[in-house]
Amino acid sequence: MIKALAIKELREIAWILAIGAAAYACMVGLIISLSMTQGLLAIPGLRRFLQSIATYGSDRSLPFVQGSFTTHYWVISFVLVVAIAFRQSLGENRRGTYCFLLHRPLSRTSVFITKLVVGLGLFLFVAALPLLALGTWAATPGTHPGPFEWSMTLPAWKIWASMSIAYLATFLCGIRQARWRGSRLAPFAAMTLPLLLLAAPLPMPWLTGSLSILLIGALLLNCILWAAATRDFA
Repeated sequence: MIKALAIKELREIAWILAIGAAAYACMVGLIISLSMTQGLLAIPGLRRFLQSIATYGSDRSLPFVQGSFTTHYWVISFVLVVAIAFRQSLGENRRGTYCFLLHRPLSRTSVFITKLVVGLGLFLFVAALPLLALGTWAATPGTHPGPFEWSMTLPAWKIWASMSIAYLATFLCGIRQARWRGSRLAPFAAMTLPLLLLAAPLPMPWLTGSLSILLIGALLLNCILWAAATRDFA
């Protein structure tokens, strides 16, 4: 039964993941093209657009350090993770399928844990691909004018990990009961400041950031399971 539920979740969010993967691929492809294909720079208006993404036009540019790659990565990841979480939570409510799911021979906790594992797990997998692809390219000698070490990717990986908070908070917004939309979106508003602080290029130790993500994530997970256990989905 858990396998069937996992396949259902995968089938329903596959198109969102495909759009996100395409957006990531375009972003990474443009960055690499700017560095390796000088002919693109001759196209009117394209040089300025490409350099706004990576600023790989000078000898001083460094992957993951200079340019606005992390900003674009944050925006794409945030939109993608919010779309997945709302599709898995609010989408079930709008279609009236919660009653069917919760009357299967599975506990409520098992149903929602399966949904969370599939949704968040697939997002983290897809979102890690552009970081690995761009990092591998940057680590290859002769691909760009500048030094590179994998430690330069830590800010981007911090954004990647912090998106789990956005996913859990959005999922909680989709399943909790409220009299009006403003209060229903309270978890979404509450996670905004921690998410911005974790994603900002601040001199925060990696261990501190990781513990913050784990603690906030655990709190949100507990709230999700409590809402799932106490809400009347009928």
